[in-house]
Amino acid sequence: MNLIGNAVRFTRRGKVAVTIENTGHADDPELLIKIADTGSGMTEDLVRRVFDDFVTGNADYAREAGGTGLWLSIVKRFVNALGGDIGADSVFGAGSTFWVRLPVMLAGAQKDVQRQPVSDLTGRPLHVLLVEDNEINRIVAREMLQAEGHSVDEAHDGPQGVEAAMGTAFDLILMDISMPIMDGRAATRAIRESDGASKDTPIVALRANAMPEEQKEFLADGMNGILTKPLSREALRELLRQTRRTVRHKAQSMINMNHSAETRDALGEEAFAKLRARFVTEVDELQEWLMSDATRDFLELSARAHKVAGSAAVFGADPLREALKHIETAAKNGSVHEIRTNTALFATSWDQTKPQLFQ
Repeated sequence: MNLIGNAVRFTRRGKVAVTIENTGHADDPELLIKIADTGSGMTEDLVRRVFDDFVTGNADYAREAGGTGLWLSIVKRFVNALGGDIGADSVFGAGSTFWVRLPVMLAGAQKDVQRQPVSDLTGRPLHVLLVEDNEINRIVAREMLQAEGHSVDEAHDGPQGVEAAMGTAFDLILMDISMPIMDGRAATRAIRESDGASKDTPIVALRANAMPEEQKEFLADGMNGILTKPLSREALRELLRQTRRTVRHKAQSMINMNHSAETRDALGEEAFAKLRARFVTEVDELQEWLMSDATRDFLELSARAHKVAGSAAVFGADPLREALKHIETAAKNGSVHEIRTNTALFATSWDQTKPQLFQ
């Protein structure tokens, strides 16, 4: 994770290649992993020191590219603890190759095991905003979250994260600390000080290593907790369970009553009641169609979700409208997994919205 992440970070143009081979023999296998990039490279002096403690190009959170050798001393400790060795070769301005040698054992036949369900799918899926500048970290976190049945929106830097939080009421925001342009602390402060939809959403910091003093500063910025990287599946699950409990016990209004009242006043009670009945039928029919075995193509799904989202806006059913917009986007992108996840969000949202329409 660290070696590939650094290679990507320092290769703005070019390529990164990962190769794995057995350089030993049958009785004494050895794994050789190479991560080669065509990025900025390192000086001879830096190559000699890159695995030492606290060697970094720029320790500032808001660094433009990232600290050279960041956490490589920790990587070396891991490799050495496994009985292996690590090193680097580099040409300044032409790229670097980091290599890891690890002694391994031949695996025996896999035993049949009784697989236990790993996902805690009780309650509705959560809508999570992931703010992370490292592509590999985003992929890993996204796959973990989606494997647990949750939907994920991604932001590649602080400003994108703030913009997303302004327009959508997320259940949880995972915020990387070290990012270019605007770091996670500044982004969190911007969200908390705004009047955006996610102003009060729990924000959890993603940090490879946070000292006690830093943890206090993160909380003072408005964060609710810290997850260490690389992410642990169990730690993430526990956070998701806690967030679900919070969401479940939080009395959330599914209707913007002020907007609904304006619509009622504009139409009159009788016309409003007729329009509301038609809207309920429209959403019920969409839900039945989505849950059926009927053949659906992406264009039709996108069009129907778009139409019902417009109707939801008339009645101030904002969470329902958001769920439908995500279905529309997923259909346009042809993402079957996202369609399924957001359909579940839509169904739960409609169950909560429907009775509030008649209050």
